[in-house]
Amino acid sequence: MVHELQAIIFAAGKGSRITELSCSMPKCLLPVGNEPIIFYPIRMLQKANFKEVTIIIPDIFEEMIERALFNKFQIDLKLVTVPFNKDMGTADSLRLIENKIHNDMLLISCDILTDFDLLHLINLYRIYNPTLTVVLSTNSMLNEGSVPGKKGKGKIERDLIGFEVKDKNKLLFLNSEADFEEEVPFHKSILRNCPQFEVHTDYLDTHIYVLKKWVLKFLVNQKNISSIKGELIPILIRKQFSKRLCNQKEMNSGFATSSIDVKPLVTDYFKNDEITIALQKLESSSKSEKACTSENKIECLAYLMKENFCIRTNHLLGYVEANRRLPSSSTGSEYSTPKSPASKVLDKVQIGNDCLIGNGTKIGERSAIKKSVIGSNCNLGEKVKIANSIIMDNVVIEEGCNIQGSIVCNGVYMNHNAEIKDCVIGAKQKIVALGKLKVNATLMKFEI
Repeated sequence: MVHELQAIIFAAGKGSRITELSCSMPKCLLPVGNEPIIFYPIRMLQKANFKEVTIIIPDIFEEMIERALFNKFQIDLKLVTVPFNKDMGTADSLRLIENKIHNDMLLISCDILTDFDLLHLINLYRIYNPTLTVVLSTNSMLNEGSVPGKKGKGKIERDLIGFEVKDKNKLLFLNSEADFEEEVPFHKSILRNCPQFEVHTDYLDTHIYVLKKWVLKFLVNQKNISSIKGELIPILIRKQFSKRLCNQKEMNSGFATSSIDVKPLVTDYFKNDEITIALQKLESSSKSEKACTSENKIECLAYLMKENFCIRTNHLLGYVEANRRLPSSSTGSEYSTPKSPASKVLDKVQIGNDCLIGNGTKIGERSAIKKSVIGSNCNLGEKVKIANSIIMDNVVIEEGCNIQGSIVCNGVYMNHNAEIKDCVIGAKQKIVALGKLKVNATLMKFEI
């Protein structure tokens, strides 16, 4: 067991960017490669020898999520609920479970799919003992393109990420590109301390973070901070270079009082970190009073993940691309097979090698399936054609139907000879016989 880190998965998100899919089930249970999204980060932790993980979930879906996870993993799953009907960010959720957190934290979003080995990140944490480590993917797997049910091309959400390459990838800047218009301001302290650094817009923030436990005490007392990425991380990055005047006694105690700002600072909570205090004592000078910087206390690093499979499924473009790439990736091939042994496929059926077929699914004669994922317990009639599509569980598709570039959610019934193209069909919808839906149509049924 990795005793020094406590694993926490954020799975309480409402899926506000993919409401077409999340309106009838929790985001963390949306299928990717015929398995719930949340299965992938859990397996990643299990592979890294974690013995338990705390999973933050929405209270109204507790029973549904428990059933989905029951007896699926060897790792101990501790489910903690947060109110679904309240507008809560990741920092808010972390505050609610403060009494359940006893160590430094490994934070993971439930919507990340990657074959990254967490032991590389853990080793970096053990060597440098940073306040914050952010895992970045340098392998961009998304391109702007059309998505089902949407007009125009799906846009990629980009971040502005700056770090000093020569200094073990010290993180200097991490903000969403959407936060700025024409100019990007950089704090003078960053330019003064790091006059040369790189800024990237093509790197993906994987939402895998390692965070020191003492930062949680700062969060508890700063209830205005709602988001870890949008608010907490920029604060920690800026405070790496904040100068303060403190005497030697305060430095040795790991707690310094600012003579300028009497408000509580993030560095004031640093005194609880015994490991870093010990290191600081070893490096302290013999001067009785000196200008010290919180650079000695707060350090934010970036771990660059190279050539790994990595996609976030928090929007339609990422969700579609993850399902498309998963059958041929190491992440998918380890847990999925092109055709489940429990599925019933008759002769004269064409199924591409880049497809996944779920358990209990029946496919009629002279049907053709290409570049698609078909869920469990589906019933496909004769002469059905499916290409570049995602079909979820318990879907009935009668003979002669044609589905192109679409997402069909759970329990949909398509009558014979219906055609859909570039559409999203919500859960439990019915498509009439000979019905035609083309380009950007979305049928939804809200059940929450």
